[in-house]
Amino acid sequence: YYTVPSWVSIYSLNLLGFPYGYKNTDLEVEVSIFNRQGDLIWKDTKTGNGEEIVAMYYGYNEEEALVMSSIKALKDALRKINLDIANDFEGIIKGLQ
Repeated sequence: YYTVPSWVSIYSLNLLGFPYGYKNTDLEVEVSIFNRQGDLIWKDTKTGNGEEIVAMYYGYNEEEALVMSSIKALKDALRKINLDIANDFEGIIKGLQ
């Protein structure tokens, strides 16, 4: 959604600080918890989303924006999994004993 205004203005808006793109990453994370005997106790899969702006004077360049959006997506997925672990905490502890 930043590309068309950039093209129309022949990128002059970008010289004034308008972003010229963004990188969006969707990442799926799977976490499994096993007991000492190797039995599966708990398993969850979540999808995280991360987005970063690509601009000349702020934000990141294209390569850095891809890395940072991937980090944000991983953090988002792990945050969701952490909430599920907190909700299933008693069952997980029972399975580990």
